[in-house]
Amino acid sequence: MKQFFKNLINNKLVATIIDVTSRVDIITASSSIAYFGLLSIFPAIVILGTLLPYLGLKIDTALKYAQTAVPESVFTFIEPIIRSILSQNGVGVLSASIIITLWSLSRV
Repeated sequence: MKQFFKNLINNKLVATIIDVTSRVDIITASSSIAYFGLLSIFPAIVILGTLLPYLGLKIDTALKYAQTAVPESVFTFIEPIIRSILSQNGVGVLSASIIITLWSLSRV
């Protein structure tokens, strides 16, 4: 058994993995991944909301789903936002959201 662990540690691949993981600042990397991951979620939601009218989703259907998903106090806040997004063609918002999402995902 001792020989097995000695061979394992002397293996070049294992030695390289141990060396790289000991030099990497995992805390900074993980916080950066979490930040840019969360930053990309909100523009992705805007992209989805902008594409929904093109898919034939009615405003009342979207509001019904949103009402079941969020508390009543939040729903009264987001109802006019959902109505305004779904009632107009937001090509400018869509392209800006795509750019922001791609940039933040590239940083992850």
